[in-house]
Amino acid sequence: MVEKMFLGIHYTYRRAIPVTLIKEYCWCPAIPWIVYNYGFEPDYTPSMIEGFEYRAKRRLDEVADRLGLPEPRRYEVFVLSRKLGVYGYIDIVAGSKRLTVVEVKAFKTKRWKHFEKQLIVYAAIVNSELGPVNKAILVLGKKTISIEIMDRDIAIAKKLIDEVRRAIESPEPPRVNHVKNKCLYCRYRRLCPVYST
Repeated sequence: MVEKMFLGIHYTYRRAIPVTLIKEYCWCPAIPWIVYNYGFEPDYTPSMIEGFEYRAKRRLDEVADRLGLPEPRRYEVFVLSRKLGVYGYIDIVAGSKRLTVVEVKAFKTKRWKHFEKQLIVYAAIVNSELGPVNKAILVLGKKTISIEIMDRDIAIAKKLIDEVRRAIESPEPPRVNHVKNKCLYCRYRRLCPVYST
């Protein structure tokens, strides 16, 4: 099997994509292509470091209490779905027969749709490997966004996984609409073949 590194996570299942790469794709389709083709891994951002510290202080259990999540509660759950070809660490998986999946961000942000897509893919993985998911919750600081997971959400996740796989395996980078605020502060900008053209 071919070994690869993606965003600091080592694995030997050659077709598996980390969910974090899918989240990055939803932010900008060029990022996963750069990571996959150049093997570039930038330094952590201040917000990422804040998120790590948040988890280190065991605040996930406080979030679970605040949300009133059912027992049992499992934290930082690693799940690999060979069927879907994706893997990731899920902040919280709660419940027994019908599961709730939670993605926690320590800060509030105006742009959060890429986090929502990340959450839906996590729900698809859990649905495939651990049991049926009926709810997914995105926590942005003190704000919460709750999604009732339906078959269409799982279908959206599967379509997105396939789309990202095609993008990263393409010999050419994907087309990207430049957004000034996003491009100027992007950690990948100096390597971006799309930005430089």
